[in-house]
Amino acid sequence: MTSRTWPKQFRAAASTFDWPALAQLAAEYATHLYAVPTLPNSIGLVLLVLRQSRRYEELELVADAALAHGPDVPAVRRHYAQALVDRGNPAVALRLYTELAADETAPRSDRIEARGGIGRCYKEMFLACTEPDRGRRFLSRSLEAYLAAYLEDTEIYTWHGINAVSLLARAARDGIQLPSGSPKAAALADDILRTVDSAPVRNTWTEVTACEAAIALGRYDEAVERAEAFIETTPEGFTVAAFLRQLQTVWQLNTITLPGDDLLPVLRSALLAVDGGRVTVASSDLRAARLADELGGGRL
Repeated sequence: MTSRTWPKQFRAAASTFDWPALAQLAAEYATHLYAVPTLPNSIGLVLLVLRQSRRYEELELVADAALAHGPDVPAVRRHYAQALVDRGNPAVALRLYTELAADETAPRSDRIEARGGIGRCYKEMFLACTEPDRGRRFLSRSLEAYLAAYLEDTEIYTWHGINAVSLLARAARDGIQLPSGSPKAAALADDILRTVDSAPVRNTWTEVTACEAAIALGRYDEAVERAEAFIETTPEGFTVAAFLRQLQTVWQLNTITLPGDDLLPVLRSALLAVDGGRVTVASSDLRAARLADELGGGRL
């Protein structure tokens, strides 16, 4: 199989939700990586398909085989760390992200993304930690990493900024004391919302960011509208899952109170749609039912 053929095969299996075929392809591709003298150009596209499909076990397998060629490709290191943290191993992922963030030979964009990854790892450790002092330290380090990345360019790195907003709001709800001089969640959310609304091109991530900013500002009707706009961008499974996880674990939304009662059913339905599943939408969930039709005649 040629270098150009591999990504095509991976995309074909992912588009039909043929996960056994995708797993077999990953195993074969990993074997291929050990059989060639240099890392093929197809590696980036293959890792991207696996990440978009949330096939993290296969992503780890391929990325590990790629790293056997040497740690010189930042995207491989970043995807590997992503797979690790999404499979519940943030402490190991933190090492990869930390090394990449400090690598002066890596492109600046990869180093900035790695700093966001550091924030994600500490965020996951905060969420898992039940010891108050350690939990506070994890939250503070996560907030520090996200804020530092955001402040590199507040016009571009709004994703990092909105993560900082979510942690500031969570600290306030949990009564966690943060370092003096920490920004206020609402003020930062207001700045971020203005930035994304003035962006010349709207995309999946700007809608996610706008939705979280609206939640932080207590503008729940707007948050639901932003979530609907997000779904209409036909996002990939990775993005939907990340958004849903953020709303449930950090913002602590539920289906009983606003705005979770509107947001969560919509996003769960969308996630099933992009994963090739089906769901029966309750008649009372009008928003989810309407969006289910938009996503393909109820095939969710």
